[in-house]
Amino acid sequence: MLELLKRECQKLKDDELLMSDKITLQDTIYTVEIMNSRMDAGMAHFQKQHPVPKDLTPGLVLGLMDGLITNWIDWIGGQCIALNIFSCRFLDDYEQHQSRSLVQFIRMLMFCIHGAYDIIVEAEICFEEDFMPDFMNCNVKVDREHDTAMAECLHTYKYFQELVQSKDLARLQAYDGCVSGDIEQFEAIGYRLEFVNALSFLLAVMQAADLKQIVSQIQTVKSILSKIQQTHHLAAEVGDYFDLTINYHKFPQIPPSPNKPPTFDSEHERFLEQLDYIETATALVQKDPLDAISLLQSHARRYPDALILSRSFLHLIVSGRDAFMMQIHSLDFVQQLLQSFAPIGPKYAHLLHLCHQPIMKIFQVLCYNRARQRRRLFHLIHDLEFAERMIEESETELVGNDFLHLTAVIYHLKLTLIIYCYKLGHELELYSDHELPSILYYQHYLLDVSLCHLNAMEEAGLAASLEAMQNVSKRVAITRLRVACDKMMTRAFLELVLLLQKHHKLKELRSTVFNPEAHYTNRFKPLQVLATPAYMPRTYLVEKTTQAEKASEEDQLKLVIECFTVAKDSITKLLKQYADDDLKQMLKVCISNLVHLGKDEWKQSQIKLDFSVHHSYPIIKPT
Repeated sequence: MLELLKRECQKLKDDELLMSDKITLQDTIYTVEIMNSRMDAGMAHFQKQHPVPKDLTPGLVLGLMDGLITNWIDWIGGQCIALNIFSCRFLDDYEQHQSRSLVQFIRMLMFCIHGAYDIIVEAEICFEEDFMPDFMNCNVKVDREHDTAMAECLHTYKYFQELVQSKDLARLQAYDGCVSGDIEQFEAIGYRLEFVNALSFLLAVMQAADLKQIVSQIQTVKSILSKIQQTHHLAAEVGDYFDLTINYHKFPQIPPSPNKPPTFDSEHERFLEQLDYIETATALVQKDPLDAISLLQSHARRYPDALILSRSFLHLIVSGRDAFMMQIHSLDFVQQLLQSFAPIGPKYAHLLHLCHQPIMKIFQVLCYNRARQRRRLFHLIHDLEFAERMIEESETELVGNDFLHLTAVIYHLKLTLIIYCYKLGHELELYSDHELPSILYYQHYLLDVSLCHLNAMEEAGLAASLEAMQNVSKRVAITRLRVACDKMMTRAFLELVLLLQKHHKLKELRSTVFNPEAHYTNRFKPLQVLATPAYMPRTYLVEKTTQAEKASEEDQLKLVIECFTVAKDSITKLLKQYADDDLKQMLKVCISNLVHLGKDEWKQSQIKLDFSVHHSYPIIKPT
């Protein structure tokens, strides 16, 4: 049989494959290439091993400490711990190492691992495909209580500082166990010990949600990090002691391909940004809980690359432990939120449990990164639809057709989420230029429905009792004006896109197999199953684009300028009574586009839609 196979293989030409008819493509997926280090886990034992030296120098100790700090930051960014922190060959029996400072550093690092792990697991968002909540049988155990280990580490750091100040190099070497080295290197080792000590304490107060301690401890950690960055040049190169293959045998299947090894500078910049994220998050929970949706949206926009640890902490202080924004019980908050839009009386209290869970899920989802927000919010929209129908049936039995039903507020929240999901697509760059008219036209339609609904809610609030009106009318009125400004901006954006397409200034679709009807149906598929708002078929869009094509270029330009002018005036008026950064950015977009459209330069070259000023409404830039 083998000889037959050899003879047949000799007949093969280039790009030919010999295989049985019974072997399918699915079978080839499960094949293993023997002796290939990437596919054969047994090859891990045949990699070149660099023996762990017994005599440690301060430069080597510094390099190991910096490498472990860098890998810890990379781990809370989603890397597998077995291919990251525990790729360091010094972690096996670390208590036996000669250097006292390295032993205490690693011990405190283990507490930092446990501290971050506890926060992430409690937040329950670690199963979002970018974090493996498994130690892979790596030895993360510690042999001391946290307070005891912190005291020992702090004592070593202080003693280091005393010896550094006295410049007693011989006693430093004798105390720590390192050979050779100079005073500056031992002082740098002290900074690393101070850092892991401060970091473990920061993680402890984060888990306890002690906001004052968190803010002060973040400043401490930042201060020490700057010292570490300034002394990184004293560290030796330790790449040979971080071996990605040593833990391959721990994986039941082929281990995931590791990312590029993290670099010291990039990971430290990343961690500083996450400390800013956590500090800003502590300020969020001290604001009005009723503004939580807009606060969380702007927070996610400000920090698009938040790590899993930062998002887990935000989740805990926003909606964890049954306290919303650490101020109020979640059920009481839902009641306050609903009552802020409609004068809902106590007779509806027994219906709150129907909308409590989907509303709280909204805030949980807003703690994710924006790409995952969009996917999960579409599922939540259908949960709100179900709650709306259930409450509507119960309300009909109670009070007939009074507009101040609980369902009116649920419907408003549902519309808000739908509009946010499609506006989020602009931020995530999901839309190509040729489909912008359909997206904007549908977005304008949704804003129009939302505005009509808010008008009806405001009229109903004014018709209610004086006490109820005071609780409701102001928030509804501000929300209505905001939605009106959004609607004007969307209309201006739509007319601008149609103008640019008329002048062939945007990228054109060159595909011959593109089906506009199928693409439209697929893009708005999540809305087709909803009872409300009514699904808008593509025929309305075709009518709109046909009208724009028939209009002259001059008339279309006048229409665009008019739309941006009306939007600018409305936003300026609203800013006088309601200061908001988002509105200020929208105003900049209006002014910038009016300036560009007032010149003829945009007609001479291709146009790029620039979303750097505002996340949903662009300014035009000639390319």
